[in-house]
Amino acid sequence: MRRDLYPAMTAASAALQHLEHVSHNLANVNTSGFKERRISFESVLADAQRGPLAEGYTQITEGKINTESGSLIQDNNPTHFALEGNGFFVVQSASGEPLLTRAGIFQLDRNGFLVNAMGEKVMTVSGPIQFDEYQREEFRLTEDGRMMDERGGEFARLLIMDGDNLEPLAGTRWRADNLREVPMGNFVVRQGMLESSNVNPFRTMIEMMETTRHFEMYQKSMQASKEMDSSLNQMSHKI
Repeated sequence: MRRDLYPAMTAASAALQHLEHVSHNLANVNTSGFKERRISFESVLADAQRGPLAEGYTQITEGKINTESGSLIQDNNPTHFALEGNGFFVVQSASGEPLLTRAGIFQLDRNGFLVNAMGEKVMTVSGPIQFDEYQREEFRLTEDGRMMDERGGEFARLLIMDGDNLEPLAGTRWRADNLREVPMGNFVVRQGMLESSNVNPFRTMIEMMETTRHFEMYQKSMQASKEMDSSLNQMSHKI
C-alpha cells in the first residue's frame, strides 16, 4: 500500500468528523439557548504537525463550545427567561445533579415548581422554587434574578452559575466541573424573553460546503492512490 494513502485517509476522517459538527450546529439553528461547537479544519491540519508522524497525518481535536450569547427574542411569557452576560441557569436532574442551561423555556408544573421542558426543577440560591397560589398569579423577575410577588416582596433569587470543561447533554444542558456562582453585576436576567441559538446559519452553510469539498478531495486522492498502487502491482508481476 502506498504511503500517501494514509495522509488522505486521516484527512478524510477529520473532514467527516468536522462535517458532523457542522451538521449538528445547523440542525440546532432554531434551538433556544443552543451553543455551537466549533472546530476549524485548518487548525486540525496544523495540529498534525505536532504529532509523532509529523507532516503527513491529520488528527482532529475536540470541538470547543462557543459561549457567545445569542440574540434575545421577546415572547412575553412570564416563565420564560433569558440571560445576558456570563453564566447559566441551573436545573436539578432526576439524580439530583446540578446542570447548566441557557434555554430559559420554563414553566410551572402541577405542584407549582418552576421546571424546564424535561421536568427538571429550576434552582434558586435556596434550592428548587415552588410558587404558591398568589405567586402563580403574578410575579416579576428583576434584572439581577430576584423574584418579586405582586406586593413587591422578594420570595426567591435565581441561581446563576458557571463552570469549566462544559460537556453538552441532551435538552440544551451542560455538565461542568468546578461549578461556581456568578456574582451579581456580571449578568442580566430578562423576563418574557428567550435567548436564540448562537449559530450563524450563513457562515455555517458556507462551512458545510467547504468541508464537503475537502472530504470529496481527499476521497479522490485516496482513489488515485489505490489506482496507482494497483498499476504498480500489475507492473511488478510482469517483470
